Amino acid sequence: MVLVPEGCSKHFKRASVQLWMKPKIILVFLLALCGCATSPINERAFDLSHLPDDPNSWTYILGDFIPAAMSLQAMGSKAGSQALLRAAEVVDYKYKTGHGGWDDYEKIIVLCRMLFTFREGVRYPYPALGERLFFGDTTYSDWPLEPVELVEGYPFWIVRGFNVGGARSGNATSNYVSYCIANCEWSKLRYRQLSTSQKRAALEKLLRSPKWKRPLNQAERSILALQITGYLPKNVRPF
Repeated sequence: MVLVPEGCSKHFKRASVQLWMKPKIILVFLLALCGCATSPINERAFDLSHLPDDPNSWTYILGDFIPAAMSLQAMGSKAGSQALLRAAEVVDYKYKTGHGGWDDYEKIIVLCRMLFTFREGVRYPYPALGERLFFGDTTYSDWPLEPVELVEGYPFWIVRGFNVGGARSGNATSNYVSYCIANCEWSKLRYRQLSTSQKRAALEKLLRSPKWKRPLNQAERSILALQITGYLPKNVRPF
């Protein structure tokens, strides 16, 4: 019995017709088969259920998205984009059939913000997340990649809450990914796992950002720090 890796069935069907006739075809087929089997895809990284959910809008820790972004980048821009689009189509199907998909939409948006960069001079549509509230009296214009801010390769969630929820169509997730594929560039930033000290350095840089319209209060600083430490002091009251 020959076990054919997923995604290679078309090659198998075409090649199997005349394998007994031409020995050279066998060699070509086996080489193609090996190429499929060694594709640098980490299937677990693309399972959105393994990525963190947004529990309450302000404690979203995005560090676990880095391995997923790394795996998609390892595939290359074309294959990585298509893998993300397939995941988005699954999210839309779940949403339309009443099997969830709401949190997964946010996960896809985070990955899009990490993996695509905007072309200069192009105005991009906001994702359908609802009316965002940001830390430090900042606004949409302060955060081009909102709801994410990338600092030294680490993604921070810079939304502290929502006034209203976002309304979206049944195909909103795949439509957004398709838009990014057609109108954005594949990011040249190569993601990598960061050490604790590197994450803390990124946090300190974010806290010193000139974007803040006023000094951050203790709650805001603690909530941003939570995205690195996973810990919120007991004496800190969130919003």
